[in-house]
This record gives sequence, C-alpha cells and structure tokens, in this order.
Amino acid sequence: MTQAERVREFYRDNPTVKAKEAAEKLDILYSSVKAYIAKDIKAGRCLRLSDGSLDYSNYFKVSEEVGSLREWQNEVRRELIEQLLEANRHETASDQIRLNAKEINKLLNEVTRL
Repeated sequence: MTQAERVREFYRDNPTVKAKEAAEKLDILYSSVKAYIAKDIKAGRCLRLSDGSLDYSNYFKVSEEVGSLREWQNEVRRELIEQLLEANRHETASDQIRLNAKEINKLLNEVTRL
C-alpha cells in the first residue's frame, strides 16, 4: 500500500484529524501528508468540509464499485473460457481449435492481470 493510500484510509476513519497528527500516527512526513491531501482535493478524490474535516467517502465508494465491476468482468471471462473449452472438446477442425485456444489464453491473461 502506498503512503497516499495509507493517508486516504486514515482519513476515512479519522476525518477530523489535523495533518500533523496524521503524519505522526502514520510515520509519514508532514509535508507529504499535506501534499497527498492537496493532490486528492485537486483530483476530486477528497473534499474539505466547512469544519475542516476531510471527506473521502466518494473515493472509497467509487473504488468499491470499480472492484465489483472487475469481479463481474472476470466472472464473464471465466464463463467464456468454459464455453470455449467445451467447444474445443467437440471441435475437430485444428484451425478452429487453435483460434479457440488463442482466445482462451487471451482471456486467462486478462483475468490474471486484473
């Protein structure tokens, strides 16, 4: 986990903590904590609320949704792999078997890469 990710998770659980205290608790330079927060605010990953607290809720919501989407994509890929494997069990044309094998390999690489 990167330092920026550690800062985000810390503020998710402690939104009102000042950057100096966060730096001490995370054992990260104060200037780094301030820089991560500033970058996150600029990128829209974080909001500074009127009371000075930091709100990372949208960032974590989006991260969870992206994770769910990736899981679903991998489920679909696995189903396609099963279909292609089954097709290869019944296929007699060597060219088609090679094409299916190539597609299976591509899908397996995509599943393992995500």
